[in-house]
Amino acid sequence: MFALVFCLVAAGWATDLEGLASDILEEIWRFHPVTATHLGIHEYDNQMPDYSQKSLDLRLSRFRQLRDELIQIDTVALQVDELVDYYLLRAFLDDEIYDLEKRSVYVQNPLLYVQTCINCVYTLMIRYATTPQARMQAVIARLKKVPAFLEVARQNIKHPSSVLCDVGISQLNEGESSSK
Repeated sequence: MFALVFCLVAAGWATDLEGLASDILEEIWRFHPVTATHLGIHEYDNQMPDYSQKSLDLRLSRFRQLRDELIQIDTVALQVDELVDYYLLRAFLDDEIYDLEKRSVYVQNPLLYVQTCINCVYTLMIRYATTPQARMQAVIARLKKVPAFLEVARQNIKHPSSVLCDVGISQLNEGESSSK
């Protein structure tokens, strides 16, 4: 009887972890749609990231909430592979929270915006799994959103490093010259 109860409890925790893992990954992909495309998740292929201050604040709050939920899971009841997933999810959330709270990457790093603009098309071209028509529709949808994305970058970036600005300009120039 005890063994049956233990198995049911362990299965319940695994189900909780699986559902929570799905929620965590969904939030990360929604926040970083270009990364999602790069990893083969195509639900967000027509999206650009929203790094507006309002969105950053909402994501920070949501990531904290998800981390709190994750911490509540009893890791003793997890199998080894589930435990690995647990710690990977925790590391992902801790990294996102750290970026939003401490690193000021969205305020100080213009390369984030430059590389996102380059990669938003590049990832669609090299990692896309459906028809060429669907790929072009996704490229067009993302390109239409680039001006608004860059406006957010203009509003966010404060006192960037001149080195990062120079590297960003160089990358944009390389992208332009290689497209000719």
